[in-house]
Amino acid sequence: MATFNQQNQVVQTQYNAEVINFGAAATPEDFLKQLKVLQTELSKAIEEEAVTGEDAVDAESHLKKTILQTESKNPEKSSIIKNLNQAKELVNGATNLTTAISKAVEVAGNLF
Repeated sequence: MATFNQQNQVVQTQYNAEVINFGAAATPEDFLKQLKVLQTELSKAIEEEAVTGEDAVDAESHLKKTILQTESKNPEKSSIIKNLNQAKELVNGATNLTTAISKAVEVAGNLF
């Protein structure tokens, strides 16, 4: 059995998101549902201070812009992807959110 010496390690604030499954999004409607789950998880991460300050405000803003764009009659793929990428950079301390947003970018590229 392996043993690990974790002496003197410093761990930043960690946040474990619930299940966000962009891989199952086969339609823009499915994608929108997962964006709203992501929005809820971002709010939780902010409450737990895994994302703070201006980064929290800006990440929320970019995610809201993504949702608005997805809900529009003619969603612009470039705008969706740009806002998701900007949100991803702002939540880099919350690994699960970063992973979910990366998958969202990939799925958006195929859906729109």
